[in-house]
Amino acid sequence: MPDKFAKAMGLAEVSRANIEETHIVSRNAPEELRSRKVHTYLKPSEYDAFVRHIGRETLSNALRDLVLDFNHRQNQRDGSTS
Repeated sequence: MPDKFAKAMGLAEVSRANIEETHIVSRNAPEELRSRKVHTYLKPSEYDAFVRHIGRETLSNALRDLVLDFNHRQNQRDGSTS
């Protein structure tokens, strides 16, 4: 393994990058994703404090209630019942 590394380093020192023939490629506009993972910087204790503050047992129960409430309001706005 060290021999391969030494050989690669030797080749890298000898060869130089040819930047004259490079082409700049522009990226396409990013597509909108269906779902996106949300990264938060909250500690578990901060999550628990938030859930207790809003009067729920777990974060998933709080989110479920929010989704059900949103769906209920959308149904009322659209005039449909379910």
